[in-house]
Amino acid sequence: MLKNQAFHKNHNVTQENFKLIMEINAKRRRGGLQQRLDEEQRQHTRSSKLANHLLTQYAWGLMSVQEVQAFAALGLQDLTEGNCTVIFPDLVQLSKLGSSGTNKQNMSRDIEKYIESINYLPKPTMVDLPTKKQNELTGVMLPHQIFSFLYEKYPTVFKKLFMPGGTQQIRDFWKQCSGAACLQGQPCLRSLNRAKAIPIGVHGDEVPIAGRGKCWVKMAIMISWFSLLSLQISAREGLLWIWAANPAQFKEGVEGTVHCFMEVLQWSIDVLFSGIWPSKDYRGIPYHPDSPEAKKSGSFLAGGHYCVLISLIGDLDYCNKFLGLPHWASASQPCSRCRCKKQGPYTWKDSRLEAPWRETIYKTADWLASEDRSRNPIFNAMNVTGLSAQPDLMHVKYLGYQQFWLGSVLWMLVHELLPASPLANLRGIGLYVLRWQRRHNVSARFPLGSFQKLSIFQRKKGYPKIRGKGAHVRHLGGALAALWNKKMSPTNPNHVRVKLIFKLDLEIESILNSYSPDSGCYALPEPQALEVRAKQSQKAQLHQMLEEEYSTADVPLFNVTSKLHYSHHIMDDSRHLHPHLSWCWRGEDFMNVSSTLLSSCLRGRSDRQASIKALQKYSLGMQLAWEKVQ
Repeated sequence: MLKNQAFHKNHNVTQENFKLIMEINAKRRRGGLQQRLDEEQRQHTRSSKLANHLLTQYAWGLMSVQEVQAFAALGLQDLTEGNCTVIFPDLVQLSKLGSSGTNKQNMSRDIEKYIESINYLPKPTMVDLPTKKQNELTGVMLPHQIFSFLYEKYPTVFKKLFMPGGTQQIRDFWKQCSGAACLQGQPCLRSLNRAKAIPIGVHGDEVPIAGRGKCWVKMAIMISWFSLLSLQISAREGLLWIWAANPAQFKEGVEGTVHCFMEVLQWSIDVLFSGIWPSKDYRGIPYHPDSPEAKKSGSFLAGGHYCVLISLIGDLDYCNKFLGLPHWASASQPCSRCRCKKQGPYTWKDSRLEAPWRETIYKTADWLASEDRSRNPIFNAMNVTGLSAQPDLMHVKYLGYQQFWLGSVLWMLVHELLPASPLANLRGIGLYVLRWQRRHNVSARFPLGSFQKLSIFQRKKGYPKIRGKGAHVRHLGGALAALWNKKMSPTNPNHVRVKLIFKLDLEIESILNSYSPDSGCYALPEPQALEVRAKQSQKAQLHQMLEEEYSTADVPLFNVTSKLHYSHHIMDDSRHLHPHLSWCWRGEDFMNVSSTLLSSCLRGRSDRQASIKALQKYSLGMQLAWEKVQ
């Protein structure tokens, strides 16, 4: 006190001024030297958009780790030369990979460590699966873990991926689709919460990851899942990775690779349906009392939301090979949804609305009681039977019987109706198709280059069959119908039948597009459903009449396969489940994404290691995408 009074007297400072000076000095001295330096650094630190882009490209297999390091180093060099005072620690970290590019062999190790430090997604569950040589640990991204994680950490992303229209969208879906054949007699309908039950699908398919188009091509089976309410979202964001593996290494049988994996998936699907964290793992072993899983046991996964598996989606070969359902080309049992045969009174070739095979269509109880039903563990999941394996309109039609149909039409135009040489006629058709599709603003135009060789539809033997992607085949019908109407002979009954088939097909497509899930129609209204059912029956009968007419010709035309029969089931079910809900367009897009990603992980790794590495990169890519949305 005496010292303060002496200070005031000697320096002529009043008491009030002294207090003010002390407060100012205290503010200036707040924190120590290191703290003040850290605060100054924080004010000059930013996240780098370039680093985010480089990591995204790397995560999706579009850029190697060496390229990531090189671009990051060049970016920092430009910043340094420009006297930039802002620090980008993530860009600095990427530039230091492999001792700043000196040891390239260490870059993969370094970036894996960096990804591990910034990736907060749930770790894949390591499952011991049998293979031909030995059991191997492989990573599985369990659906119920991702479902809960997104609800807790990324609520905006959760809504976008699972219920973009909110609870009203869920109610609208169940109001329209609760009559679907796959749901009848199932427990989900008895206790259905129409505001919380999110309908989902599981997609599976094989995809080439090395040697595409070669005899030694290496394939991978890719399993993913998605919400049926978010079809407008891109495949890369909307489909969620579950598992990928090389089927060439699979062990067959009840104790085989697919069987054991499906047991794990079945357990996770059941947990999703319950909406509650389990007390036991997929092997039935209780979690340790002190484990995080045990502490969450009995609590909601996602605030009361749960999932109902509606559709198992894939092409017919996938359904046979990996789900154990009948093969579509079988003579004795070609269909998974009825007891039709190739020949006899229950032949699938009878396309009438009153055909006898329609009396043999499975109901849930019939399928469960069938002795020859698939024993795949996925069908032990709640609410899941063989009826959940929805026929896919894309593979059944556009990459199925439509290819034979359009190939035969092209053959008739090229060899019979147009005057020039076959190749000149084909090139003229290509120009006509291009102009017509431009005029009508067709998005997926058939490539003009495909019309430069007759092999686009002619084969060395067998029926003509057009080659092309599903989207191109789907949008080709309108142009060829217009050309056919100009060149056909109105007195030729077969030409008239072709015209009628085009007309019926375009009318069916128009109805499906006008009442699509994008506009809130998850099932066709009853009048439209009955209309497409009748038109599909008429179209199929005309197709079969044409096959019979040309069966004895030098070149047989208009081949009919059992895939045409599957189209009847699709249209029959359209009253309760729109065909666009269960087709594979997004699944095929995701196959392209996963093919690129898996291919980028193969070099220097075994198939199992490549799968685990791909899953790590996928987790990083999804987290970066979700951070932008959130």
